[in-house]
Amino acid sequence: RGLDTENDRRMWRQSADNSAELVCREGLAGWSLAAPASIHSAIFDSLPADVRALLVEHVKSDLVSIELTELPKHFRSLQSM
Repeated sequence: RGLDTENDRRMWRQSADNSAELVCREGLAGWSLAAPASIHSAIFDSLPADVRALLVEHVKSDLVSIELTELPKHFRSLQSM
């Protein structure tokens, strides 16, 4: 089980690193993080503080299989007022 846990931590860290790199490269002023509730905190906690500060919305849901046209329904920040 220890190996699984270490592999999980590496995957969460890689997800955080990829997200941080994208946010920095694109110069985003705000962004949203969607991840299953079971791993959301692990990814969030692995983000650099400056990238966490730009986070405007947390979506604790697995959206991998969602149709692209359905994604806005899961993000309040993308819904019209």
